[in-house]
Amino acid sequence: MQADKSKIVYEAANHIRNLQNTFNKLESQKLERLEENNIMLVGSQKVGNSWEKYGGDQGSICNSKAITPANHGPTGFMTWSSPNVVLNVAGEDAHISVCCPKKPGLFTTICYVLEKHKIDTVSAKISSDQFRSMFMIQAHAKGGSGVAQFSEGFTVEDMYKQAANEIMLMTTPK
Repeated sequence: MQADKSKIVYEAANHIRNLQNTFNKLESQKLERLEENNIMLVGSQKVGNSWEKYGGDQGSICNSKAITPANHGPTGFMTWSSPNVVLNVAGEDAHISVCCPKKPGLFTTICYVLEKHKIDTVSAKISSDQFRSMFMIQAHAKGGSGVAQFSEGFTVEDMYKQAANEIMLMTTPK
């Protein structure tokens, strides 16, 4: 009887180690994918930034409760792009354009991602043919006028970039 309990504990520990190894392997594959999809910043004379650094901690922005007022900077868009997603941010507002192979339920999932990152969908235009879908979304960061920075140092731009990164990962063909 005692040997059976020891065997069960031993096998359970091995299974946990295997799960941890699988998790670590999947995390490194995720990071490799982000590096392969190096998304370039196009606007505001900053070339070479990407969403890579925003992909690792995808839940932290949503946990923020305190919002501090914005410093009202220059008007105009900051633009980030990938092969399937273009993000234009101007203050608390943004336009997100997505073009990808047709995938049932994708728009609903995109709306869920935006909601998860505390982003309201103001309007959306959906176009599709038998092969692809295109979504053009006008969005607004929740929190009222003057949303600039969350208590943990995340800006509205960071929030949009994180959401766009998740959308990009959903729309990139595997």
